[in-house]
Amino acid sequence: MRNQFQVSALFILVISIVLAGCSSPETKDDSYLTPIPESTISAYQENQDYPINNELEAVIAARHIMATDQSFVLSQDIQVVSVEKTTFLDVYKRFNYGTDHLEDAQIWFVVFKGSWQFILSSGKLAPLKTGCIYAELKVNDPERREFIGRDCLQE
Repeated sequence: MRNQFQVSALFILVISIVLAGCSSPETKDDSYLTPIPESTISAYQENQDYPINNELEAVIAARHIMATDQSFVLSQDIQVVSVEKTTFLDVYKRFNYGTDHLEDAQIWFVVFKGSWQFILSSGKLAPLKTGCIYAELKVNDPERREFIGRDCLQE
């Protein structure tokens, strides 16, 4: 009887280990990296869709704001590089680039790579620029945001 119990216990242990090894690890949702339809971006309600709760919402908010901004034109090659929830202060420390908001407020930091053109005061387009657009969107406040277009920075 004792041997039968030991064999059963050993069998259960082996099955448990095999099943644990076969289970897939938790996967991170990276849907924000895929192209987002223009209809989704244009349907975004800037002052109503707050707070921004996840990476996909941060990308949609940033793309909507950029699409409706009257100071530059995005080319079709804009791609999401990364999205993270952090603080203004952390971004400044890591990249040593300016922001007027050196505080610990929570932001979504969205990095896009591609091309854009600034619209000059004359209404003409400036020469095409290629690099990264850094979007800082305050998690709970649609009025606190900053976009910087420049060469891509290395962390």
